[in-house]
Amino acid sequence: MRQFVIAILLLLTRGTQTPTEPVVRIGLDRNASTVTIRSAAPFTVEQRSTRTATFTTTLAVDPAAAAAGPLKKADLQYRVTIELDDQSILVLPPGGRARVEPGGALLEVDTRAYHGALEVFGNIRRTLNLVNELPLEEYLRGVVPNELSPVTFAQIEALKAQAVAARTYIQRNLGQFKDEGYDVCATDACQVYFGARTEDPLATQAVTETRGVIATYDGKPINALYSSTCGGRTEDAQNIFQEKVPYLVSTLCEYKHPKPLPFASSRSTANWKAAVLDRLPTVFEADGVHDADRLRVAELEQLVGRQAYELEILKKASRLLSGPATRNERSS
Repeated sequence: MRQFVIAILLLLTRGTQTPTEPVVRIGLDRNASTVTIRSAAPFTVEQRSTRTATFTTTLAVDPAAAAAGPLKKADLQYRVTIELDDQSILVLPPGGRARVEPGGALLEVDTRAYHGALEVFGNIRRTLNLVNELPLEEYLRGVVPNELSPVTFAQIEALKAQAVAARTYIQRNLGQFKDEGYDVCATDACQVYFGARTEDPLATQAVTETRGVIATYDGKPINALYSSTCGGRTEDAQNIFQEKVPYLVSTLCEYKHPKPLPFASSRSTANWKAAVLDRLPTVFEADGVHDADRLRVAELEQLVGRQAYELEILKKASRLLSGPATRNERSS
């Protein structure tokens, strides 16, 4: 009987355990020549207390190799050095990483501040990688208000949708940049993340109220691609990424502002297609294509309610560039 009761208690305990929150690593910079970390409270670097730490890469030479005669390229090494606020210099071993944990206040880099820890290490480009490591939900608090402004779009349900999309994106892309030592970057090439000083109460509420919620398809996180601007309608993923999935299909994308402003333009263009084609030679010349013999535009089939065109640039009977052009925008 006693063993039976213990077994029941173990089952109840296991059933009520909260899943461990993932820790994410965000690449703040992958090509820094120098990094300075500051904080209002002392923090520790390589067992030394400081309020500032400046990291740089320095070319080092083994004294024994230098004394032996002419140097070879293999004798040269780039080492990461750290200058503390007492002007002392620390040198990391080859391949070493410096981890900085907060000491009671946020860690700061330039004008931004971050929750969690920061890590600095050298890379094969002889520059520095700067990584912010923190719990996933804290990370989202620095993403959601930068991807969907809570000032312009002060609607909690819209911000909740953004929180779910951002959470799904990071869950699916954990380890995307593992060769660089982090999961995802901090720019719009991944998700815009500006840290603690950009957090907003309404956006944080959206993150909190959707905690742990992600969008899935076939039991896996979806490829939660999103953008700030869609031009009125999104495109099928299969036409852009050659990925045919039922949740990334063309859909109407219109936002009706509570106080809409009339569209104004200094130009009057009756035919946008003709206007774009007239402009293309100048654009390509600016990009170094000076002797394109002709431009050929072939109208293709109707796609998702719009005309699509294929653009082919020919240079002396050889193809320079061929592929789908942008959609034909029509004024309403």
